Amino acid sequence: MKKLLLLILLFSTSFLFAGKLIYIEGGKEFSDENLLCKIDIIVRFGENYYYLTVKNISQEEIKIYWNKSMIVDNFRRPVPIVPESLVEFLLEKPELITVIKPGETISFVIHPFSHVLSKKAFSGYKFKFTPLNVGKYFNSKISLTYEYNGKILNVYKEFNLKVKTTISIKDVLFVGLFFAILGGILYIGLGG
Repeated sequence: MKKLLLLILLFSTSFLFAGKLIYIEGGKEFSDENLLCKIDIIVRFGENYYYLTVKNISQEEIKIYWNKSMIVDNFRRPVPIVPESLVEFLLEKPELITVIKPGETISFVIHPFSHVLSKKAFSGYKFKFTPLNVGKYFNSKISLTYEYNGKILNVYKEFNLKVKTTISIKDVLFVGLFFAILGGILYIGLGG
């Protein structure tokens, strides 16, 4: 009975290796006559986050207003966008603006504002970012608000997020079988 319980325990640990990969279904690019943008997903430490690239294709300087730009969060609410590398400025300035020169391209890991958590620490503020967490299918939208020649404009994209596991059932069974055999060898070797 002990052997059976040990084998079941070792087999069940194989499911710990399964993860979720979120990807954007269909086209990722969106544009207007001034901006060429691409929304994507990156994975860091097994967690999924938005990644945005914006290129100024106009002949004039463009200002992106992040606080007026929106993205849908995990709870399906439109909330302001926070570029990760600019998060410290949230405490200093009520409005985050990025200036993009003609022909210039910028890229940011971005977060819905509701996904940014801060706590006061000895050396200032520490920030933590909640990763994307969606079901099997999630309809989302991004809207960038920008200034061009004194006019406030928007460029937006609706997109679908889909989830797939990063390990197949065959892989789970193989890893489970491997751990079961290893556990059996260890159990017998230890005088079980």
